[in-house]
This record gives sequence, C-alpha cells and structure tokens, in this order.
Amino acid sequence: MAETLKELNNLTDEELIERHNQAVKNSEFLDDFYLRVLNWRYQERHTTSIKRLTVVITIMTAVVLAATIIGVAFPI
Repeated sequence: MAETLKELNNLTDEELIERHNQAVKNSEFLDDFYLRVLNWRYQERHTTSIKRLTVVITIMTAVVLAATIIGVAFPI
C-alpha cells in the first residue's frame, strides 16, 4: 500500500531508508521512490542552509560597504 504525503512527511530519514531497503529486498526491480523522497529532503535542507548563508553574506557585504563609505567620507 502506498503512503500518503502526510505519512511520508512523518517518517524519519532512517525509516525511509529502512522502507527502501525492504522494498528492494521484496521486489525484483529497483524502485527508487524512497530514495527520491530522501533526495528531496536533502535538497530542502541544503536550500535552507544556502538561504541562511546568503543572508549572512548580504549582511556582511552591507557592513563592509558601510565601513568603506565611512572610510572614504572621513579619512583618518
């Protein structure tokens, strides 16, 4: 029986890996459904971390820009 999206979202990564391993053992063909779900989760986590890094880099760029403007406007 296929899981609903809600059921899949409630599974941990380890549970998805175990279900994939069981599906491979119980069938003659390789079904990569659980691997695709795991890959989607990995991509979501990766995208979130990249977005956080982008915010940090933007803030750092603004600080450097402000420091440069102050340095040019008020030379020592």
